[in-house]
Amino acid sequence: MHDLQWTPDLESWTMMLNNDVFDELEIEVKTDGEADPPTPKQIAAVDMICSLTRADLKTIATLVKTWAEENMEEEDLEEMEAEDFELEIGGVVVPKLRDSEALYFIFTGDSEVDIEHGLGCVCKNGSQFAICDTDYAYMDYDWDAIKELEALFA
Repeated sequence: MHDLQWTPDLESWTMMLNNDVFDELEIEVKTDGEADPPTPKQIAAVDMICSLTRADLKTIATLVKTWAEENMEEEDLEEMEAEDFELEIGGVVVPKLRDSEALYFIFTGDSEVDIEHGLGCVCKNGSQFAICDTDYAYMDYDWDAIKELEALFA
């Protein structure tokens, strides 16, 4: 099992990932607040994160721009430059997964699009991405209750 460590303050299993793309990417695996080890689905999500984060995730910037166009005022958009649509990823959250059919995790980070709260990017099965508020990463989902996440892909 990766180098996941129980972090009581977060009531989660956490680890720092360092690779060619990320200097320090915090991975947080959510639980019920108990130090029970992550489920096989959660470990599979961490495996996928480790594999996916070896690549450059610049395509997320395109999604951020689309999200901004749908959610921001036009005058604010006109003042933005291309680099303003980047998501500076600083962490990844794995929700409570036991038996869900899909693997989900949520990248979180800073963005000029939402300076105050930052943005999130939900990833489903390592191949589908949807931009969201960072609140989605920190909701206290019930085990496998991923309807809110799934709705982002509709």
